[in-house]
Amino acid sequence: MKVLLVHYDKCTGCRICELVCSARHYGRFQPASSRIRVVKHDRESLDVPFLCIHCEAPVCVKVCPSGALSRDEERGVVSLDEEKCINCNLCVIKCPYHGAFKDSDGKTIKCDLCGGEPQCVKFCPTQALEYAELTPEVEDMRRSFKQELLELLRTHPFVSEAVVRIAQG
Repeated sequence: MKVLLVHYDKCTGCRICELVCSARHYGRFQPASSRIRVVKHDRESLDVPFLCIHCEAPVCVKVCPSGALSRDEERGVVSLDEEKCINCNLCVIKCPYHGAFKDSDGKTIKCDLCGGEPQCVKFCPTQALEYAELTPEVEDMRRSFKQELLELLRTHPFVSEAVVRIAQG
């Protein structure tokens, strides 16, 4: 099984990930339709990518009233069935990692790992995004980056406010 890792210290805020994601899913370069969002704060020199990290115990799956979200334990992927989704916004609000968004049309979207070949990873020029086999070392890295993200959201309220504003459209 592979997992998605984010190396926050490597992100330069180029937003190429947003462009390739929207191109892959919508056929257009439109960051507002991307399933990854980079929050940029020039004054603090912070560029923080937000996307679904496909949690082991996803809150979004638990709160989804329509059953549109599910986790495939074998592949480790949290999937959104757009046909079942009622766009209630609960997953967008409840995800502690801010991994679900509204697209430019108001539909709920989240990372689907591009069917196993995440384009954001492929095109990231600084390797801030990585799709790696789950090993004990990678699991430690994953745990560490989750803690880093939660700490960042706690200590830099402008990041949290910005991503909530972006996520809810």
